[in-house]
Amino acid sequence: MSSTPPQPRYPPAELRKRGPLAPESPGASDEKWCRLFAVVPEWRNAGRHEFVLRGPYSVPVALRRPGVDHGSRDAWEFFVHPYRAFPRDCVLFNAPSVPGTLGARLARRLPEGWAIYDEVGAGFKDSERIADSYPAALGLLRDRWQSEEVMSPVQRDLIGVELDLLELLRLATLMLRTRSTEQVSHDIVRLLRRQSIELFASAAFSEGDMHALRRIAGGEAPAQQKFDVARFRVHEEDFAKLTDVRDVRRRQVVVNLVAQWKAFQEEHGARLAELDARTRAAEHALAAIRARVRELKVNPRRGSGPMTRLLRRGPEHELAQLKDDARAQLTELAAVEAAFRELPGYETLRGVGDRAQSFQDTVKRVYRVALNLFDHNVTQSQLRGLRKEVEGAMSSEDPEQVEQGRREYDVHLRAEVLPRLLRTYSISAYLLRRPAELRGEPTRRSVTRIHRLAHALIDYFRPVRFGTKTVGEQFDETWGQVLQLEARL
Repeated sequence: MSSTPPQPRYPPAELRKRGPLAPESPGASDEKWCRLFAVVPEWRNAGRHEFVLRGPYSVPVALRRPGVDHGSRDAWEFFVHPYRAFPRDCVLFNAPSVPGTLGARLARRLPEGWAIYDEVGAGFKDSERIADSYPAALGLLRDRWQSEEVMSPVQRDLIGVELDLLELLRLATLMLRTRSTEQVSHDIVRLLRRQSIELFASAAFSEGDMHALRRIAGGEAPAQQKFDVARFRVHEEDFAKLTDVRDVRRRQVVVNLVAQWKAFQEEHGARLAELDARTRAAEHALAAIRARVRELKVNPRRGSGPMTRLLRRGPEHELAQLKDDARAQLTELAAVEAAFRELPGYETLRGVGDRAQSFQDTVKRVYRVALNLFDHNVTQSQLRGLRKEVEGAMSSEDPEQVEQGRREYDVHLRAEVLPRLLRTYSISAYLLRRPAELRGEPTRRSVTRIHRLAHALIDYFRPVRFGTKTVGEQFDETWGQVLQLEARL
């Protein structure tokens, strides 16, 4: 690819009318085509802008120069498209490809129009990225206006959209466990009525989700509402149980464990009964000691008469005696455990039991993580504070106050909201990568919905500075590498 600016050459009209060739057609390898959507701010009667789609546009990108090898640096001559070919003030992103098209990567604004490239790193510093989704394109639109000194009405409306999107993510996690399902569903449906929000969240909320939310918000019959609410919940029965664990022969491990334990009891019944009695006696004595210690810490003189207090010389002496008694009972428990280990087959049986218990504990931890996903998300008070900052600054006629409001909004966004957004994505990604524990489909759908919405928001905030890097760079160095590795597998 040439590193020098291309000479303005517009695509011939007959080429544009004809469209891309099928991959197997003669001459198809000598053409490059792409298919693009445009995101355009459009004023609505509601007194705000919506960011709507135009397209898709099938665009000829380049033709191979006659007699030049495909692998040559100057093999391709790229077209320049007049600005009227796309809507004004738009941002482009790749539409789903069709046979004969490829993904575009860069767009460059020249005096004569748009130049579009299919490779990253064309060497043009003034080029802008072509996104791969509506959320990412909306983020590029935000980044373009972020450098403007005066805040335009379009930029104010875009900030309102991003706050609504963060609110939508909060409500989606709140649905996992809230009792006020009708109100939360009503708020979600209200947000999704906006065209910008609906386009943004289309990958997260299916048509079935929307029908269920409308029924919940409308107060359907209790039986139907219970069914619809379950669609957005985390269910404990969707997580693996010990009976789900099977060996290589597809036999339940717990059944084998119970059979081994019964055989072990039949062989060592008398000795086991003796050791169990000693264990219970020691544990009962320890419980009594702990209760007496707690009582002495609350009321040192309770439970003892004058003569007892005189002979025991105060609570310190009794506490010391209780400590000695506890040490003796712990020694007894250790001796019982050693006696258990001397029984043939006990260590093997105990190892299997410990592994089963460890599995159950892991499943419980994963379930608690899913249930408490809302606690790690952006909070209502944080969003309320951001809205207050925006409304206060934007309503001012003083440019300095507006700029101060923009700075405060940006600081709070990066310090409070973005870390929680990345954490929400990380937790949902962790849950979806635990198939051994999370097996049920209803809970998986609930987590997937939140995961996709968080991912779309990360794509939107990609250009935003986050420490010494951008959100996109931070994501690509962590979960982005995981996604690339999974794509290769």
